Amino acid sequence: MGQRDIVSLLKKSKGKWLNAKEISKKLNVSMGSVLASLRRLRKSNLVKFKNKMSKVGTVYKKIFVYRFKGEK
Repeated sequence: MGQRDIVSLLKKSKGKWLNAKEISKKLNVSMGSVLASLRRLRKSNLVKFKNKMSKVGTVYKKIFVYRFKGEK
């Protein structure tokens, strides 16, 4: 699994924002691999990302969501 797999998945998602956990499940790879690749993709400016508040149990957490840079 590499950055290319994540970019392909984000391109196929047609502008839908995905978090690291969703990417990990869809590609069937570890969260650590996905997070490392996403960090590199953010630095190379190939993906858009933003913070989103998400409810996890009874607590709200800030999570990053991602999509391919070419999408609007």
